Amino acid sequence: MALAEAEIQPKTLTYEEYLAEGVVYGRYEIINGVRHFMPNPTPLHQDLAGAIYELLRMWQKQTRLGRTYIAPRDVLVSINPIRTRQPDVLFISNGRIACQQP
Repeated sequence: MALAEAEIQPKTLTYEEYLAEGVVYGRYEIINGVRHFMPNPTPLHQDLAGAIYELLRMWQKQTRLGRTYIAPRDVLVSINPIRTRQPDVLFISNGRIACQQP
C-alpha cells in the first residue's frame, strides 16, 4: 500500500522551476509546490466575475489608480514553499505595478 501511495505523489515545484517553465496554459494554483488544476467555472460564476470586473474597471478608469485583470494571472503568495493563486478578478495599484517593473 505504501508503494502505491508513493507512486501517485505529484512532483513538487521549486520557485526556480516555476520561473523556468514559461507559460503554462490552464487554470491552476500552486500550493506548497504542487500544482492544482481547477475545474471550469459555471455560467453563474462567470457572470459574477464579469460583473466584478466591470465595476473595478469603471473605477480604474475614473481614478487611474491601477489596473484590473482577469484570470489567468498568477499571484505569487510565497517563494518557499512556492504558493500561487489565480484570482478571477484582480486589481493592482500603480505602486505595486511600478515595483514589478525591471
